Amino acid sequence: MTTPRPNVAFFFAGAKYRTAGDTVVGRQSASGGFLKGFIRHGGQRELIAYADDTNGLKEFEAFVRDTGSPLPARGYLPLSMAGLAAVGTLFRPGPGLGPLA
Repeated sequence: MTTPRPNVAFFFAGAKYRTAGDTVVGRQSASGGFLKGFIRHGGQRELIAYADDTNGLKEFEAFVRDTGSPLPARGYLPLSMAGLAAVGTLFRPGPGLGPLA
């Protein structure tokens, strides 16, 4: 029996990961590239988002589809912290961790 790899939830707001357009900055490029690499090479059975609202979850699903990944995507909203705690790790693009602590 193989042990499943630990998973991570991505705090997702589309603008933080968007790498197209005239206003892309380094943090967006790094976060978007990291998420794309994780989707392609992370070895997960599913992809997980944490978003402020359902629009953020829909954007995450679209981001995953745009990579061509067949993996299912699901997410958590702020009211479902128990589910997020079960994942165990939250990736947040950028340095501001205080509001999520």
